[in-house]
Amino acid sequence: MSAHQQRAWAALERSRYDLAEQEFRLVLTEDPDDAQAHAGLALCLSEQKKYDEAEAEAKAAVGLAPDIDFCHFALGRVLFERNHFPEAIAAAEEAIRLDPQDANNRYLLAMSFSRQRKWSGCLDVADAGLAIDPEHEGCTNLRALSLTHLGQKDQASDTIAGALERSPESSLTHTNQGWALLHRNDPNAALEHFREALRLDPTNDWAREGLLTALKASNTFYRGVLAFFLYMQRKGEAARWMIIIGILVGQQVLFRIGDGDSPAAWAAFVVAILATIFVALTWLANPLMNLLMRFHPHGRHALTQEQRTQSTLIALCLLSACAFFIGEVVTRDRHMISLMMLLLALPVLLIHLSEEGWPRRVAALVAGVFLLAALQVTVAWHLLDILAPVIGTGLTDGMVAVAKQILGGYFWAILIWSLAGNQLIAFIPRR
Repeated sequence: MSAHQQRAWAALERSRYDLAEQEFRLVLTEDPDDAQAHAGLALCLSEQKKYDEAEAEAKAAVGLAPDIDFCHFALGRVLFERNHFPEAIAAAEEAIRLDPQDANNRYLLAMSFSRQRKWSGCLDVADAGLAIDPEHEGCTNLRALSLTHLGQKDQASDTIAGALERSPESSLTHTNQGWALLHRNDPNAALEHFREALRLDPTNDWAREGLLTALKASNTFYRGVLAFFLYMQRKGEAARWMIIIGILVGQQVLFRIGDGDSPAAWAAFVVAILATIFVALTWLANPLMNLLMRFHPHGRHALTQEQRTQSTLIALCLLSACAFFIGEVVTRDRHMISLMMLLLALPVLLIHLSEEGWPRRVAALVAGVFLLAALQVTVAWHLLDILAPVIGTGLTDGMVAVAKQILGGYFWAILIWSLAGNQLIAFIPRR
């Protein structure tokens, strides 16, 4: 092995991808047909998000040595990073066929299953990798992660405990232990593992997100909302939507009852607003907690720029809703514009929950449409107040009735988009 090859592989092992790239290119200058150097260069380029070059190098490696499993592993890893999961799985399976005794090939296949949330398949492949190498860190952590998502928390804890004994300096294992403890409702113990994971690897975003979640879980309000979400999950998707739709239908009935000036009508109106606020806050609990975390001595350092931006936008929606609500109560004008601004937070929330690329652009476009609709209704309604003395109350009352119909459509459009948005945020676009 040449000096350049030694330095290249050593730099790759230390995650010095820029240095490894330089050394691999020097190796290829000496021998352009070195398939493993092409494969190593592909891994370096992929880690630096140079995906087109990385895929080209990986395919060159496979073309030069189709019988070497590492070349297929490198191609599969690049395709995995590009979110091309079917192709990544095919490459991993070919690597396993060429060398069924390499646990790294099984690890790549298990990772591809995990990103698609195919936890049973991930568990089976991780177990197969551990049968080859019982101390393989990646397969161990994927096994624990799969068991946690499959509800087998005790087995997951045992798996991670064994991994920590073998690798107490592993940031990934400490992160996995922290998430397992969160699932077991022990945020204080989880915090210690997330802190240790970040000490070992300050770039570990999964640990940073875990630290933030653990800090939130120490808040009584957030724990209550989390318990509500867990209750809803146990009910199943159909039952969850029946509950939500039931609340919203009841809300519309209350609004109709509240269309008057009697005390009972006002009581129904207030209850309807509170029901809407309850539904909205259960969805907005996470960004609201991110907003509170900005004032937490540790939490503010764990927030990403995206989380800060999201919490700011949500706060603007809620402050606008509060301002309009106070005006409606003071003037006794039930325009319900406050509810429009409150529910506007839901499409705004979906922007940063969506993956970068076209899903996020679509979410931003839809949120912009809802914002324009809310502004249009707001301006039109206040113009009616100004024009009432000129055009007469009869005409303005008719226009108000039309505006209420528009508002009802707005609320149902928000509901439909929230349902569609759940599918949007689950989509992982190719890179």
